[in-house]
Amino acid sequence: MDHSTTAVHLEPHDVTTAGETHAHLQRIEQEICWLREAAILAYFARLIYVGTASHLAWTIGIGALVYDVVVNWRVRHGHRIRATSAAATVCDSLTGFFLTYASGGIESPFFTLMYFTALTAAFRFGLRVTLAVTALNVSLAGALFVLVPGAGFETLLLTLFYLGFAAVLGATFAGWARRNLELAVAQADALALARDETRLLLHRLIRAQEDERQRLAGDLHDQMGGRLFTLQQGIDRCAEAAEPGLAATLEGLAHEARECTQDVRRLMNELRPTVLDDLGLFEALQEYLANLRATLPFALVAQIDPALRARRSGQDAVLFRLVQEALRNVRKHARAQHVEVKLAPAEGGFVLRIADDGCGFDPTRVPAGHLGLLTMRERAEALGGTFTLDTAPGAGTRIEVRLPE
Repeated sequence: MDHSTTAVHLEPHDVTTAGETHAHLQRIEQEICWLREAAILAYFARLIYVGTASHLAWTIGIGALVYDVVVNWRVRHGHRIRATSAAATVCDSLTGFFLTYASGGIESPFFTLMYFTALTAAFRFGLRVTLAVTALNVSLAGALFVLVPGAGFETLLLTLFYLGFAAVLGATFAGWARRNLELAVAQADALALARDETRLLLHRLIRAQEDERQRLAGDLHDQMGGRLFTLQQGIDRCAEAAEPGLAATLEGLAHEARECTQDVRRLMNELRPTVLDDLGLFEALQEYLANLRATLPFALVAQIDPALRARRSGQDAVLFRLVQEALRNVRKHARAQHVEVKLAPAEGGFVLRIADDGCGFDPTRVPAGHLGLLTMRERAEALGGTFTLDTAPGAGTRIEVRLPE
């Protein structure tokens, strides 16, 4: 096959759906659950290491674990993800408060969970919720300072500073992430619009090309065909009345005129087979492949679904061109022994498959100037179809094109 493109599959532009957004939120909450679980496991490890933890400390740890299991279950089953996120934002601060209370107050290493809640609030909901969560955390830090004596006032001030810094840092990073996302979405929308406009332009160019081919074929038929027929008839009449020597010369000229007529007819069929307009795609392909078989260096098996016999579509000309281009590529590049062409109706359109047992190629290393598969891809893309290429060195090539009705 022609080594003309590295693209192996083309699909219309995908727009983010509500389902994809929901799945994205699920992934975020699942990752937060993992971080929360790591902190709870670390808390239990500390209790085991200390060995003298109170019943209250164990009860708080078990309560935190039960809370995490409930949140994890709701996230995994997709139960109102946004509501779960909002509740978890508040409950994470409370969980951090109780774990810190049971492990030494604001000087406990588990106070870092308060910073964690500020950061997650920033990425979940933005600046306003982050400020509210920070206010809650400041209140809880003050309560810890009072309930668990031992920490100095400087420690409290430093802790409050860290809480504020974590909130600002999280809000800043979250803002950058949102702006980058908005920019990426805007660029994706612009690319999608440009691609749609390009596809529309390509569709018009293909339509104009087919119209021009049809016009040229008609001109050849009306002008060259008629003149060659008249020339051949005139030579035949002259040969009947000519001397033997001249008659032989005229017979040679008549033969050349007939060959020229056949060449013009073949050129007309390449430009636009009249049978395609008169009888449809099924008959046009049957005639084209029957005439082509005698000139091919490989065995050709064609399976054209008979259901296409009574079916006319605006895609007929494109499907015919795709078959032409594919076989031209095989002949030129594949060094194949056997080629199979299948065309059949599919749900909502058509599916064309071409397979050969030739040399294949590496689609990531395509020689310059090979435009056959690129042409096929562009034709399929212009009509909203898909183009799939499966090939490897020494493994032949398989092409599948799907076009809508």
